[in-house]
Amino acid sequence: MATIKIVGKTRIKKIKEDIKAVYQIKIEVFDKDGNIADDQATLSEIRSNTPKSSIFSIHTDARIERFEKMFETNFGTRISVLQPNGSEVDKNDTIKDVQALYRQLNGDGVRADMGSEDSPTDLTSAFASVLDLETDDELADILMNGFSDSEQKEEDDDD
Repeated sequence: MATIKIVGKTRIKKIKEDIKAVYQIKIEVFDKDGNIADDQATLSEIRSNTPKSSIFSIHTDARIERFEKMFETNFGTRISVLQPNGSEVDKNDTIKDVQALYRQLNGDGVRADMGSEDSPTDLTSAFASVLDLETDDELADILMNGFSDSEQKEEDDDD
């Protein structure tokens, strides 16, 4: 199961990119008034309540309705999972169903060659992207040696 870290100062554009990288789907994010959120806004600027967690993780067998509800519960803002044409998906579909649709249609900007969610190479690249790392080697270094004190302090300040 893939995990994404999202904190208050995370920009909406970054949230969308991380979900696309990890789950291979596209989302739209809404502000507390129900309007489409500006990509340059931060999560703390648009959410309606304090988040319950800074970690988001859900299995791809989950239905879209659950995926969207968990995101709203965790982060205080509503999202919609989108089809490649930009319309909302059926809430009863699973994340895997939507991923398959993107692969079939080679949806705009979504890599059709990402393979299964269990592929180590793909997950390594996805995690490197989520953590804003330049290379997969940087991720390997963090996994082997942990975060430096300055990186850990930045993380703590994000919350």
